[in-house]
Amino acid sequence: MEVFIGREIKKTHNLLHRLFDAKMKVDSEEDLTFMDRQICRYLFENSNRFVYQRDIEKKFSIRRSSASTQLGKMQSKGLIERYGDNNDKRLKRIVLTDKAKESLTSSLKVLQKTEAQVVEGLSEEEKDCFLKTLDKIQQNILGLLES
Repeated sequence: MEVFIGREIKKTHNLLHRLFDAKMKVDSEEDLTFMDRQICRYLFENSNRFVYQRDIEKKFSIRRSSASTQLGKMQSKGLIERYGDNNDKRLKRIVLTDKAKESLTSSLKVLQKTEAQVVEGLSEEEKDCFLKTLDKIQQNILGLLES
């Protein structure tokens, strides 16, 4: 039987989302999704610069419409605020709210613990090899999308 790597990646992606969402719901009363938390983390890690929707699209490899919908939901949950850019009125800077920062602090502990459990039993060499392989697959996909 032929193995389809894309299917296995998608299956793993779905399982990770379910696991992280389940872990977060146990440790938090907030109704935040895994993607909410990932975007919050990205915004927190990049708080020293202006972040725009296009940055979110690129970082998470999502379409403009998906990013717009996701950010709209996050804004309605009070996780982000959007501000007009002084140089280009078409652009909106995305900024974390204090509520999101507080939630992120507790979420990171759960994410780190769960991540450690997910990769338990893998050597550093295996993790490094896996990440290099994933990067090659991602680059191949990006190349195909651009051609």
